[in-house]
Amino acid sequence: MLHIQINEKSFGSKKLLSNFDLRLNKGDKVGLIGRNGSGKTTIFSMILGEDKDFDGIIKLNNSDILMSTSQEHLHEGSRSTIDFITNKLPGYVELKKIIETYPGLMGEDYRLQAKFSDAISEFSSKGYYDIENEILSLFDSYQLSRTLLERPFKELSGGQKRLCDLIAIQVANPTIALFDEPTNHMDYVAKAAFIKWLKNFNGSCLIISHDRDVLAEVDKIVELKDCTGYSYPGNYEAYLNQNSVKTVGKMQGFETTEKQIKNLKQQIQYAKVNKCRSSGQLFSPMAWAYRSHTRASGGQIWRRITQALQSLSSV
Repeated sequence: MLHIQINEKSFGSKKLLSNFDLRLNKGDKVGLIGRNGSGKTTIFSMILGEDKDFDGIIKLNNSDILMSTSQEHLHEGSRSTIDFITNKLPGYVELKKIIETYPGLMGEDYRLQAKFSDAISEFSSKGYYDIENEILSLFDSYQLSRTLLERPFKELSGGQKRLCDLIAIQVANPTIALFDEPTNHMDYVAKAAFIKWLKNFNGSCLIISHDRDVLAEVDKIVELKDCTGYSYPGNYEAYLNQNSVKTVGKMQGFETTEKQIKNLKQQIQYAKVNKCRSSGQLFSPMAWAYRSHTRASGGQIWRRITQALQSLSSV
């Protein structure tokens, strides 16, 4: 389980997030939406430990494996694409090193022999012996040329690098996955392949996306608005339906407030006319407004108008 509690996150004098709370339980698929600059990517940075300048807590179970796509790919050196993908797999590099080097080192050392045996068992249980075939299959699904696997990763295009990020997550099968606009740079064939995988993914995931096809597969929407998060059960269509109900309610409130203002204006007009008739004076709107404002009864009416206008502005 992942628990994100942000009491406050600011950039200088600008408050970005306040009282934000999100729990990602086992199997949850959550879509994170909001305007650009609302804090979506910042939340990912805080979860990954890249941004620690905030008041709050990020809790992750020790048994959970968290993986995320990257916005940038820097300092990749000359390593191949296949190495980039496999190096992201939990324990792959360490286990492979033990399996390749220990046969010539362990001799009669029972401790090393036990470590070698455990490494073989874990490597097998994680499915790493067949991992390259699985990667090849995913390259085919995303219409990526297999020749890219032996090319330096740094030579790939931005879109190809993002697809390799997704492939690494898919073959690793983590318990929690973070996706930031996963279908950007995808054609319809690649997007269909990703959505098919997402439907069958048993882990939890938090997805930043503007793609309605992706958001159709989540079971909760969290909208960042007014520096905090608002949760809506269901997918994006359910979110839209819930918002339409709220909008109807606000419109009804708007109409009620308008009627109240109209009635108040009629009461004022009636009071003005009666006031002039009883005093035998000609009706002067400006003079009446000044006198009524300085009297209690007039002040009460003005307060009622102010309250009605405040209610109207909140609709």
